[in-house]
Amino acid sequence: VAAQIPDPLSPPALAVQQKLADALRKIEGIGGVADLPSSRRSLALVAPDVLQQPQNHPLIRNFLLSADGQTVGVAAWLKPLKGSEAKRRIVDAVQEASHIYERHGYEPHTVGTPVLNVALDRASSRSVMLLSPIACCLSVIVLVLLLRSVPASVACLAGAAATVLWTIALMVLAGLTLNLVSVVLSALLVVLSISPGIHLASRYQAHPL
Repeated sequence: VAAQIPDPLSPPALAVQQKLADALRKIEGIGGVADLPSSRRSLALVAPDVLQQPQNHPLIRNFLLSADGQTVGVAAWLKPLKGSEAKRRIVDAVQEASHIYERHGYEPHTVGTPVLNVALDRASSRSVMLLSPIACCLSVIVLVLLLRSVPASVACLAGAAATVLWTIALMVLAGLTLNLVSVVLSALLVVLSISPGIHLASRYQAHPL
């Protein structure tokens, strides 16, 4: 969690950074937190000059404090997690904790691989929720025009719907959640299941019993 702070070494600014670091440490799933106030105090035991010019220290420069001394960061790393939902909960908790900066007039910026992954997963889910109804409507129209039979179209769609529902149900039973890759599974299953349905319906119409 990074923010631009005009005087990051002032007592009020250091207190806010410490408050954010303490809030992050309380989040379940956070493996550790590195913040400027704590690191500065620890390093001062072996390098006293770090108290005045912390950006000159190689362990702090461009990690917890920018070279110009205007941007500070509080770094947190996660414990090993299982499933996308656990990662989403932690990212939401981190972003909620970052509001501490906003309440003191600083604009927080939350970055990192977990944040990026969660943002991509949510963007993909929103796209699927928007495009899936449109795709279903177009599929129904094309099926009816292609097969020229409502019962045959219903049979194809029923097979595709059963395939998707059973697959998603098995994922839920296995404790799996949709992510950036698996979110396209529904559309792929519809294509794979409806194609043989069209062939079977066409064959039946050409050679009825």
